Amino acid sequence: MEEEIFYPALETVATGNAVLTKSRPEHDEMKRLIAQLRSMAPEDRGYDRAFLELMRDVIHHVADEETVLLPAAESLLAEQLPVLGARMTRRRMQLAAPHAGQLLVGSVRTLPPAMVAMTATLFVGGLLLGLALRRPSRW
Repeated sequence: MEEEIFYPALETVATGNAVLTKSRPEHDEMKRLIAQLRSMAPEDRGYDRAFLELMRDVIHHVADEETVLLPAAESLLAEQLPVLGARMTRRRMQLAAPHAGQLLVGSVRTLPPAMVAMTATLFVGGLLLGLALRRPSRW
């Protein structure tokens, strides 16, 4: 989304911004590291090094975006931000749609077991209550 929508919009008003100029190559490097990690098992030699390098790169990249690019966008693209935000949200949904099941499972796995049990109990209870309310009363 950044490469397709945000960076091009910012490039039209922030020419010569050094942080913006290096953002795409940083994305390319992060993609390379992710591909490398996906081709390895966690116990492989070099996995930890690649993982730590990716973490360092991501932290640095996000810090640059939050301290330089986002403030620049807020001032230079103030009137366009609602439209850009809507476009980015639509694109995020398009990208996530094929993986909705995986995202749900991943989200549930991050919850504490007690929260999952309580949510499941409430869901099943709601279903049973709904069914009971639909049945004609025997009284």
